[in-house]
Amino acid sequence: MNATTRKVCLVLVALGVTVSAAACATGEGAKLDGADRADRLRDGSMAVFLKRKVTDELDVSAGDDVDWKHVDVHTPGILDVGLSFAHPASLRAPVFLRASFGKVIERHTVQEGVNFYRFKPVNAVSGRYYVEIRATTGASVYTLGALFEEPKFVTNPVPDDDPDPPAGNGGRGGRGGGGGGFKSGVDNDGVGLKPGLPDGGGGGAKDPAADPDGQTDPPPVEDSGPKFITVTGAIQRITPLESGGSLLTVYVSGNGSEKIVTGAAGTINGLGARVVVRNRTGTYARAFTKIDAEDLRGYKAVTFKVPE
Repeated sequence: MNATTRKVCLVLVALGVTVSAAACATGEGAKLDGADRADRLRDGSMAVFLKRKVTDELDVSAGDDVDWKHVDVHTPGILDVGLSFAHPASLRAPVFLRASFGKVIERHTVQEGVNFYRFKPVNAVSGRYYVEIRATTGASVYTLGALFEEPKFVTNPVPDDDPDPPAGNGGRGGRGGGGGGFKSGVDNDGVGLKPGLPDGGGGGAKDPAADPDGQTDPPPVEDSGPKFITVTGAIQRITPLESGGSLLTVYVSGNGSEKIVTGAAGTINGLGARVVVRNRTGTYARAFTKIDAEDLRGYKAVTFKVPE
């Protein structure tokens, strides 16, 4: 095993992939597919299980020029994908990491002298992610692996020099009042992780013993700001967009529904993802969301917040 191949194997092991000695030492491996295999197409993609390897081969002269693999993600988190080619000098092939409906997240091109390729960590939502390898010339065995890390709940205390720390539950896990949040990785598809639940900080009843003046809190002042109501609409259609995300056709009616116009915002019930209305025709509002259509299966309604 030469030094370059040894380094590639070590990196794959760091990704949670147990690389076979034969594949690392000689580049030889079982020929898992050929020109007639289903994984030439996305719908026939081969599953890659987290923390386990898949070894396969491309050989353009034999008609095996395209391979698709997929990784299923069931909860939000950080997805890390890497692959190693035994003979990159003889292969010319772009390698794509794609989201559920085929949107390219990142691309590499196999080059002579470079065995290992690692995609930037993806701030993933639940769904299916694809790796597509499309060779134009040459042949090579390759090994592919994937890691997944669930978001870690972290506490972000307010620094001592913060002149005006926000009170309450801390909001989106930033600098607010002991709020909680998820660590986030690289956000390649525009969909961020949801914030964690707050872990304390303000908002409870005031302890009179802690008040040096012995005074109780003043009565709350009635909010004189604008009043809002919520209107729930039923999702009738989900249309995937080539540029990423989806367009929802939402049926809205009843009290307050007339205020659901272009620019009105809402959230998908049960998911919490934001939608923004692009246009309104009669009782139907068409709203955009960054979530891919495949990840919206099973969600039935959107709740809009509009002024009274």
